[in-house]
Amino acid sequence: MIISSVPTHPVIGGNRARIHMLLEAMEILGVDFHFVFITWELADKEAMQKRWGEHRVTVVSHRPTPRHAAFWRRIRNFTLRRLKLERYHPVEVDRYRSSELERAVMDVAHDYQPKCVMVEYVFNSWMLDLFPPTVRKLIDTLDKFANRHEQFFKAGMVEKWFSTTRRQERKGLRRADCILAIQEQEADYFRQLTGREVITVGHIASIIPTGEPTTDIPTVLFVGADHPANRDAVSYCIKEIWPIIRSQLPGARLFIAGSICRGISGAEEGVELCGQVPELAPIYAKAHVVLNPVRVGTGLKIKSIEALSHGRPLVTTSFGTLGIEGGHDNACLVGNDAKSLAEHCLLLLRDPPKRRSLASEAIRFVKDYNQRNYQALKLALGCQ
Repeated sequence: MIISSVPTHPVIGGNRARIHMLLEAMEILGVDFHFVFITWELADKEAMQKRWGEHRVTVVSHRPTPRHAAFWRRIRNFTLRRLKLERYHPVEVDRYRSSELERAVMDVAHDYQPKCVMVEYVFNSWMLDLFPPTVRKLIDTLDKFANRHEQFFKAGMVEKWFSTTRRQERKGLRRADCILAIQEQEADYFRQLTGREVITVGHIASIIPTGEPTTDIPTVLFVGADHPANRDAVSYCIKEIWPIIRSQLPGARLFIAGSICRGISGAEEGVELCGQVPELAPIYAKAHVVLNPVRVGTGLKIKSIEALSHGRPLVTTSFGTLGIEGGHDNACLVGNDAKSLAEHCLLLLRDPPKRRSLASEAIRFVKDYNQRNYQALKLALGCQ
């Protein structure tokens, strides 16, 4: 049983792609599963049932109601906000626990009697306590949440999503028999924090080589969902990186695709907003280079993996290669300032042999990476 407050359809963000991938990988491995989706965000129920089978999907209608903090903690947080001394504060890991949701989850568990339960995100870890010790319990972390907000504040951004303390994250993670980390740096952190078994299962991406670009116009592509790290990245790209590229290659164009386009008002010269696209392959087919200039964040940048899996040379930052460091200089080029990122893009736009070499290495890298992750997932699930 996989319990998630993030749906698999439509696939409009990295976390949705991650969960979709896990279910797809289980099918390939011959593992039967039942997907329990808790409706915290918009989803396509019919598409999920069509893809996984009606008998494999249960949708639980429930809106999260944060648990009330202790009285003095509420007073403290209120005072800090009024004084503008703190824009966000860590919350308890069981913030969204409710008796209503407990009953709904246990009703599904009673019907399907799972041998293994996996919850998505540490803030759903309390659900593991509902199951007996005979059930194998897993947490797919997707991200590290201890003091997550501080990283965004340092970068001048406000992150209003979930952030907790190191102690609270430890409490949640220790409920699992096995913890799934999305990349090895976080796996090391979780091991030291919990003393539990931790297995790194990255993002298994479908390999869809797109061949030579379908246009002669030098084209750079940015793909992203609308969240703070991507808003910062696309702003950085348009204001600092793109002008350098255009000054040296005036005919170049920048495609921006995904829900990130909603937050962009007015396109700069040479910038085209593609919006949310139903299929990624056609937009990747038009690109000579994929650029991911992300400057903040944790976890794994799934859009970096997706670019490589489409056989596209990737230019990104060290943040963009977390979890796929083995692809440095072979499958992707890394820079950490606007000048170096622009120069990498210009090199690839002007040098077809170099571009083809990176594209070939990208496919090879993803094949090896996928194979390692299939084996890791089998181990985590306890498959023989």
